[in-house]
Amino acid sequence: MAGLENPGLWLGGLMALKQDTPAPRVAIVGAGWAGCSAAVAAIELGWQVDLFEAAPAAGGRAKSLTKATTHPHNDPPLDNGQHILLGAYSACLATLKTISVNADAVFMRSALDLRDKNAAGFALPNWASTATSEVGMASAVTWAVVRCRRWPIRARVQLLTRMLRWRLSGFACHSSATVADICRGLHSSVMRDFIEPLCVSALNIAPNSASGSVWLRVLKDALLSEPGSSDMLLAKCDLSTLFVEPCLTWLKQQGGRVHTGARVTQVMRKSGKWHVTLAASEACTQPAHADVQATPYNHVIIATPAAQASAICWIHNPHWAQAAASLEHTAIATVYAHSKEVMPPWRSPMLALTGGLAQFVFNRSDLMAPTQTCQVAAVVSDSAANSRDDITASVMQQLDKTWPYARWEWLQTVVEKRACFACTPHAARPVMRIAANLWACADYIAGPYPSTLEGAVRSGREVMQAIGQAS
Repeated sequence: MAGLENPGLWLGGLMALKQDTPAPRVAIVGAGWAGCSAAVAAIELGWQVDLFEAAPAAGGRAKSLTKATTHPHNDPPLDNGQHILLGAYSACLATLKTISVNADAVFMRSALDLRDKNAAGFALPNWASTATSEVGMASAVTWAVVRCRRWPIRARVQLLTRMLRWRLSGFACHSSATVADICRGLHSSVMRDFIEPLCVSALNIAPNSASGSVWLRVLKDALLSEPGSSDMLLAKCDLSTLFVEPCLTWLKQQGGRVHTGARVTQVMRKSGKWHVTLAASEACTQPAHADVQATPYNHVIIATPAAQASAICWIHNPHWAQAAASLEHTAIATVYAHSKEVMPPWRSPMLALTGGLAQFVFNRSDLMAPTQTCQVAAVVSDSAANSRDDITASVMQQLDKTWPYARWEWLQTVVEKRACFACTPHAARPVMRIAANLWACADYIAGPYPSTLEGAVRSGREVMQAIGQAS
């Protein structure tokens, strides 16, 4: 056969043909943390990427709202919610490393601390961050429980016994069990200082409704896994500076195309390729957006909130769309305030709050722009039952009671009514694959993590891994 007598020539021709073959192209609809992470993973695999975002700015539920120069007191920019990462968030940390963000520079890292202003409550020792084995981490947790003196001795023994039982069971429980079910019998002080704070901060829902199996997964990864996994990572900059802006910059440098203010209303498959349709007004007013409507895509990833994803995908898979539309959601409220008086140093930039709706308060000035006065963000998880005015009034009263000398000035209350899907035992989360070469990624897509930044980023990375394996 002609050519086969010269293997080198044949191989060279094959390589040239491969080089002439254009890289596959993927359209990603939604530029929150899941969509951005999927775009990064696609670029790493050598794909051409078009990233669409309906809003004027990318970032979804984790981005900044204002710039410091436009806000009184030269405060840090406000975010549309106060987020916290953990050392166990391996997908987030890996993606930040890929886009050249130095985690040591943008995070304040410290051992897990759920205590209040007076240092009452649960906290791991500082040496937990440097524990060199899982045995060391288990020792740190045991030390923290034993040292929590406001818990009765019997309560501490109960908790340690229960945690050992969870470990021996592989951190698994019946799929219908709630966090309250698997914690039944624990002392009320343990529930108040340890179980409830971890549950509402990770799953944004009360223990009597939260999925026990998902919570156990978070507990395992955060407290009883690799060294450093339990560390709190508090951002020293606003969320757009932390992730969104460097991610978009990196994508563009790698040849990716980012389209903000571009609302995708429909995706359709023609002749084996996918095409996106933008809202008519946006396609007409922005020629760059109109061009992409003629672009064929090998795959499309829907990375929007569940309601929008359901509307886009109904024609392609009604069952999937119904599952997405049926998800229940919980709300998160963040109240921002500024002290008019000089504040003494805080024991920690994150403190537990009691006596009101907010569970935690963050000293953003300590984290981002140290000053004698301070900007704080108080977080109310699972806040749907309360109005914005009631939330604001309750939180301001909490702040006044905790620091009566500060003379607090209210700045803004941000309410995300559909912040997280309700991570209950019976939540039927939609799967990653919608139809042939049509996929979804988001924190509500089926997976082991709840509605967290790690869940979103992990979903974005995993969907591109699945596409790569299927292609």
